[in-house]
Amino acid sequence: MITIDYLRKVLSKERNTMKLSRITDKFYQEASNLYNRMESDELKANHIKRSVFDILNIRLKKIIAYAALNELKPTNMTTPEKELYNRLIEAKLKHSEAIKRKIEKYLNTQSNLLSQ
Repeated sequence: MITIDYLRKVLSKERNTMKLSRITDKFYQEASNLYNRMESDELKANHIKRSVFDILNIRLKKIIAYAALNELKPTNMTTPEKELYNRLIEAKLKHSEAIKRKIEKYLNTQSNLLSQ
């Protein structure tokens, strides 16, 4: 079960390292459960909500950076994060291939013009 202290630790690790901290696939559901249990304490509930969104956004930025930089597949990703990473890599490869085809087509056109 997730606690406020655990959220603080995860957030600190996410902020202070380039690596993804280890969380389970149930992390966000458990954080939601914690939020629901603390909803009567508005200050704690807001802190939980802010922390979870910060963790989510930091992790997303890291995953996007890993994909953009052709880093090895990072460890400690949740299943949805792995799916996102794979889709980003796939989109990047498709985009690169499309650009490469356009450049090759342009170069072939230029070569044909010069040989006339």
